[in-house]
Parts: sequence; structure tokens; C-alpha cells
Amino acid sequence: MLQVLKFISQNQKIGIYNQLNSYLSFSTARKLLTSQKSTTNQFLQNFKTTQNQHGLAIQFYTSSQQSSQQDFQNLISKGQSYQKQGMIQEASLCFQQALQMDTQEESLLSLGNIFNTNGDIENAKQCYEKVLKINLLSYQAHNDLGKICQNGKNKEDAKLHYENALKINPQYCIAIVNLGTLYYGLGMIQDAQQLYEKALQFDNKFYQAHFNLALLYDDQGMIEQAKQYYEQTLQANSEYYPALLHLGLIYQKEGHYQEARRCYLIALEINPQFYQAYISLGYFYFSLGMLEEAQQYCEKALQINDKLLDAHLNLALIFDSKDMIEEARQSYEKVLQINPKLYQAQNNLGLIYRKKEMLEEAKACYEKSIQINEQYSQAYYNLSSVYYDQGNISEAKQCLEKAIKINPLYDQAHYNLGLIYYNQGLLQEAKRCFMKVVLINPQDFQVHDVLREINNSEKKE
Repeated sequence: MLQVLKFISQNQKIGIYNQLNSYLSFSTARKLLTSQKSTTNQFLQNFKTTQNQHGLAIQFYTSSQQSSQQDFQNLISKGQSYQKQGMIQEASLCFQQALQMDTQEESLLSLGNIFNTNGDIENAKQCYEKVLKINLLSYQAHNDLGKICQNGKNKEDAKLHYENALKINPQYCIAIVNLGTLYYGLGMIQDAQQLYEKALQFDNKFYQAHFNLALLYDDQGMIEQAKQYYEQTLQANSEYYPALLHLGLIYQKEGHYQEARRCYLIALEINPQFYQAYISLGYFYFSLGMLEEAQQYCEKALQINDKLLDAHLNLALIFDSKDMIEEARQSYEKVLQINPKLYQAQNNLGLIYRKKEMLEEAKACYEKSIQINEQYSQAYYNLSSVYYDQGNISEAKQCLEKAIKINPLYDQAHYNLGLIYYNQGLLQEAKRCFMKVVLINPQDFQVHDVLREINNSEKKE
């Protein structure tokens, strides 16, 4: 009886509650009368009448529930239809109307997942919270709320929800893996690994656990183990395209280019909107020097999402390699609009300005790069070259010294500093710099020539 009352609207609850109260009162009275052997025909007639009223109330509730559930499903279907047509506002209105209805646990979970997929986190959260009001033991709702908390950086609440889900259902693999992902984000690598392996003990075909283990090994540089788990992910779910992408990246690093390309293309067959695969194909062709193909794939990625940092970066490199200087500049500008703190892009934009002989603009870019990251030796090196071209030798020298202090193995910085000393006639200082270049890079034949000249000069003296 209490279970029934959980699922009815407030007005229906009051009506049925009254009927059930009446039923209980008469039940108690009948027991009393029976025990005292004083049952009368009139009393039994009244009791039957009340029972009939109770039955009608239950029938009314059942009919009303069926009607309410049908209305709910109609709203969901209508909203999904609007969604497919791209009518987002109309779809959202249908889903929100459905949320206001007093409905069942399973329906609310489904509606929450729809809101979640659409990025409407607040309404998704309301759905899952409603489920827990109906049934505090809904491990799915605890897990889904945990995911929302985790994505919102509320890790403590996320952990509590996952743990609650697993107290209710210790074999719920999704919550096990989600808790493992939370631990991994906190740097608890071993705990995460144990949870992923635990999920596989319950379900060896649970592809998400295989995939997370692959990512874990991949991040740790354990490539063979990573490859093995990516392959097992695809054995469990052949259409899980993120595993194809990562497997392709491993093949590409290993120099197995055909296997890498095949993985990327299969991923795109499964999901033509998977822009990461387009970006990877773009980089793949760029590494092979096939610039036209590389450009095409990067542009396809940007057709799907024009805010893709990696795609703009790759395009900038491609344009630079093709001597399309203005297009490269525009690509770097777009990169910096997306992420103004990307010091490498600031530095590379400076290189583009340098090619255009716009020294002040180049200098400003290098300085911005250093402001963002004071330990970026390459920007100091590039800034020194601008100062040198402008005749400011003292500043050029200081920048090279800073670059070397940050990176003592920066052979080109040692070489340029040696040239400054050499041009100033400070041969011993120059020789020390060039000898460091030889120690760092013995194959640099240019520095051997300069050292030979210095030695010849010293002999003449």
C-alpha cells in the first residue's frame, strides 16, 4: 500500500488515502465484531459498500496513471521529433513539461539522460533527484548524479554518490568505472586501476573498463599494454570509435602508417562527426609531407567545430610549410582568440611576423610569450635575434644568456652567443661557447669550422 502511494499525484493520494483509511477502519471493526460474535447483516452490507468504493478508487488511480504515463511518453516523443528537426527550443519546452509531471522512476531516469545529452544539466539533476525521492535505493540515479557532480568539479559529492550506488549494487560496473575515473583524476592511479579490473571481473565484456585501462597504460607510456586493452575494447564493442582513434595514434607513433590511417577512417565511418579523427588524419598527412591532404582534413574538422584549437594550430603549420604566410598568421590569430595564454602560439606568430620583416610585431609576440611563461627558452632565443637585427647587441646577448640558463643544452643559443663574442673579438669567450656546442651536438660541422678559424687566428698571434 505504501509503495502504491509513492506514485500518485497529490489529489489522487488524498482520495485514495481516505478510501484506504475507511477500509482499515472497517477491517478493524469487522475483526472486533467477529471476535465478539455480534456481526450483523447491516454492518456487513456497509463493509461491502466501502470495499467497493476502495476498489473504484484504485481503478481510478490506475486509469489516471496510465493516462499520465501516456501523456508523458507523448511529450518525450514530440520533443525528440522536434530535436531531430533542429527545433531545439520547442524540444526543450516538451522535455520541461514532461519534467513537471509526476511520473515513474524509469521514465524520470530516461528524461534525465535526455537533458544530460542536450547539456541541460540543471534539469537532468532535477530528474535524478526526483527519482531518489521516489526510490532512495536507485543506484542508477546515484551514479548519474555522481557524474554531474564530477563534471562540475564537485568531487566529494561525486564520490559519495558513486559509493552509495555501489552500496546498493556492488556489481554496478558503470559506477565502479566512474569511481575509478574520479580516483584517476585525483592522481590515485593504483586505486583507479584496481577498480577498472574489478569491473572486468564482474563483466569481462564491459568495454568502458577496457578502454579506461588502455588510457591509464597509455598515459604511463606502457604502450604494449595500452594497445592490448584498446584492442580488447574493440572486441567488446567494435563501434567504439574513441578506441580506434587512440589505437591509430599508437600505430602512427610506431611508424605503422597504413594501420593508423585505417583506424582513423573506420572511426569516421562509424561517426562522420568525430572531428578528432579528422585532426589526426590532418597531422598524419602533414608528418608525411602530404600538405594538400593534411589541409583538407583539418578544414573538415573545422567545418564541424570552428573552435578546434588543434585544427587551427595544424593549419597554421601547414600554411607556414606551404609559404602561405598570411594564411598562417590568420590561423595563429584564431588560435590565440581561443586560448590567449598559449605561449607557443604567441612565439610562432612572432616567427611569422619575422618572415614578413615586421620586427616590432615579432618582438611584441615574443615578449607576450615570455610574459605567459618565463621559462620558455625558445622565446628568449627568438627575441635575441630581433634585438640583434635591430643592432641592440647587449639585449640580444642577455636574451641568449637567459635562454641558456633555462636550458643549458640549447646548442643554437650557445652558438649565437659565441658568434656575438667572436664578432666583438672576444675569441676565448667565443671558443668556450662553441666548445659547449660541440659537447651537446658533435655532428654540428659548422661549429667545427668556426673553431678551426679561431685556432688559426690564435696561431697567427
